[in-house]
Amino acid sequence: MEGKYGYINKEGKVIIAFKYEYASSFKNGLAWVSSHYVNGYGYVRAWIDKQGNYVYKEHKFVTTEN
Repeated sequence: MEGKYGYINKEGKVIIAFKYEYASSFKNGLAWVSSHYVNGYGYVRAWIDKQGNYVYKEHKFVTTEN
């Protein structure tokens, strides 16, 4: 997926899908990732493990209403 980040193994096989706008390197078995919602009105930031499971997940909603 163009412009997205994910994770591959040493053989080049996709281990965690390319679906993040930001993805850090793994440290102590965890990586920090973020992803925008499809509608553009929020995002998710999370720590994931090496299988792509969320260890900690934070949602942020943004609205255009005042």
